[in-house]
Amino acid sequence: MRNDRMINNLNELDFRPECFASDVYETLDWTNIDSEMTDGQRRFISGLVSYYKPENVLELGVSAGGGTVVLLNALLSNKSWKGKLLSIDKLKCFYRDPNLPVGHLARRKFPDLFGSKWILEDGKDPAEVFSGGGRCTLGGYEV
Repeated sequence: MRNDRMINNLNELDFRPECFASDVYETLDWTNIDSEMTDGQRRFISGLVSYYKPENVLELGVSAGGGTVVLLNALLSNKSWKGKLLSIDKLKCFYRDPNLPVGHLARRKFPDLFGSKWILEDGKDPAEVFSGGGRCTLGGYEV
């Protein structure tokens, strides 16, 4: 069963933040990325994405885009990644600085992916994005 396999796979992982996917996480210089996540949280997300190698990822809430940077970096570590990252945020501007757009950190770090591998739906609620009958496959389930 899928759940049994996932639990077994999770049991194999070293969840210490300093060890989890260090090879992928440390490919970026995090000193200039003002993420609202802790170092351990960023490493954890990076490790899960690196380990499971999802094709498509849905991110709800972007803010400055620190989490988006983590996701894109981990997705790109899978050299055969052909999917997309769909990010949705209700706001169009970064809430702490209205002069900056939502996702400004990721736009600066991965400008070539913006609009192609990384789709940002800003100023929209997730219900609006999917209300037109749009479909997204997450974890093997179509939503």
